[in-house]
Amino acid sequence: MTTPNLPISTPADQLPQGVVPPSALGSATQDHSKAKYRTQAASRFPSQVNDTMAGNPANTSGPLGIINDLAAGLTANVANADPATIKKPSDLLPQATPFFSGLPLQKVFQLPLRILAGIIGGIPIIGDAVEDALAGWLLGVKDTADDAAESVVSVGTQVNYVQQVISLQSGMGVWETGPDRTGTPSFPFGLLNLPVITVSHDLYFDNDPSTYGMQRTDVEGTITALARIPTVAVTATSAPWSTVIFKSAAERKVLSWIAYKTGTVSTFHLDLYKLEEDGSTTFTGYSSPNLAGEVPVSLASIGWMQHLMDGASIVADLGEVYEVQFRMTGSGTVFLAGANFLYPVPLPGFRPYSSGSRRDPSTTPTPATIPTTTRDAMYTGPCPFVSIGIDVGQTAVPRFFFDDFNRSSLGTRWIRYGDIGISNNKVAYTGSVIANATAAMMHHQPLATDIFEAGADVSIDEEDIGIGIGCTSGLTSGVWLIVEDDGVSIDSGAYNSRTVRTPVIAPPGSGRYTLRRIRSEDDTHFLYQAYLGDPNATEPILTWADTGGLIAGGSGRRWLGLLARRNGLINPSGSADNWTAADISVIEP
Repeated sequence: MTTPNLPISTPADQLPQGVVPPSALGSATQDHSKAKYRTQAASRFPSQVNDTMAGNPANTSGPLGIINDLAAGLTANVANADPATIKKPSDLLPQATPFFSGLPLQKVFQLPLRILAGIIGGIPIIGDAVEDALAGWLLGVKDTADDAAESVVSVGTQVNYVQQVISLQSGMGVWETGPDRTGTPSFPFGLLNLPVITVSHDLYFDNDPSTYGMQRTDVEGTITALARIPTVAVTATSAPWSTVIFKSAAERKVLSWIAYKTGTVSTFHLDLYKLEEDGSTTFTGYSSPNLAGEVPVSLASIGWMQHLMDGASIVADLGEVYEVQFRMTGSGTVFLAGANFLYPVPLPGFRPYSSGSRRDPSTTPTPATIPTTTRDAMYTGPCPFVSIGIDVGQTAVPRFFFDDFNRSSLGTRWIRYGDIGISNNKVAYTGSVIANATAAMMHHQPLATDIFEAGADVSIDEEDIGIGIGCTSGLTSGVWLIVEDDGVSIDSGAYNSRTVRTPVIAPPGSGRYTLRRIRSEDDTHFLYQAYLGDPNATEPILTWADTGGLIAGGSGRRWLGLLARRNGLINPSGSADNWTAADISVIEP
């Protein structure tokens, strides 16, 4: 900036903002410190951001401040580097190490990187060359971020950062989008929030007039109608559809919905269609893999499901309409959270005529096209809730679960198979004292990855108490750490029909037991390791290498459980307390 109307001797405090006196030009133009760039970038954010979950960009303890501080360091590294060594985007990579090694979670912060680079300045962005180079650098520093995720505390911290950053992605409220605020929903999420209705009333009846004459007795009372989430059913012959109209242009890859199942559900898929201007609909070619194993197993455990489209995405423009078909096979039913909208005779031409539709997929699961007349006949009132969002890493967020059982009953967090429950604030077999049976319970939500662990404070007794990981829905398969007074072993199979896979060792005593699953060093199979004490500070007491791939990974095989067995009057089960489970990242065994 030039100031032709101001003398060179003008005091600094009388100069326009951003103008420095000649005496300060040297330090101002040569100051490429991290502190300078951090302060400069923070000053360019609007003050309103301070009141959001992002926090003040100058506060290096908050989510936005962390990124701002790391990006300032990256800019300072580049600015202070020898110009002769930086001639192309790949030359920036050695300067970027502090940025990526400092990130609490890599994927979530890739999105703000370009924004901050532009705000701070000093990083030349030519097309996508720099961004691509930095994305490639992520692979080289993966081990650093993985190490930070090994402990339960780290997992919880990462989840917190992700939740805060995701909250910045959208200006829409949770009442409209549901918890994924990057999403565009089939209808506002708040319409599923039904009130509980209580009706007060008086009742009266006449006593026997032959004995007492005509008499009236008043009885006062109330009727409470307990509201529960409304659902739309999916069967083998009935596939509901949800229609989503996009109000902004973006690339979207994440589908979110709420579901549970009953009976036998062999397969469960989501298929993506695009509604054309003439009212016909066209299959995009994308169907999800079989998600039947991921669906919660009862109304009490109804929960969120998310799917990240693999190798495909929705690149929709403003006003474009996409549709999701929910279909299944099997004799059971999948229930989706949804609403039943009024569906009068539609106004001709104003398509879509309704948010919900339905068809029979049993003969042709995914027709390439559905003509206008056939498509018009599919519209109906019931519509499943589905949100289609932007991928900011939400489906890859490590999950962490904890239960201290400090209550009288298991509640809706667990699905019981047999007589297992809470006794004295611990999990144990709670059936008949003369029973000879094994019971189990499954957590209502699975983990997100194939590398994980679960643990509990175990009190040893005469019969089994067990920790299960890598289970299928219903606990019909999995890996179990079994502890009882006669020994400790790693078993596989159903909770009530297991095969011992390791030597049975003498129990080293009650304490904190953990069962961990990681990949082998040559990445050919899973290793299961049992620990007593801190698994990050002790050696495993048992290891089973599943070289035959008996327990597969992937979707539908990440459920968690606890089991307990009683064998007669004098052989009660052990007990478990303070149960935890978490996705972890352990590269080497």
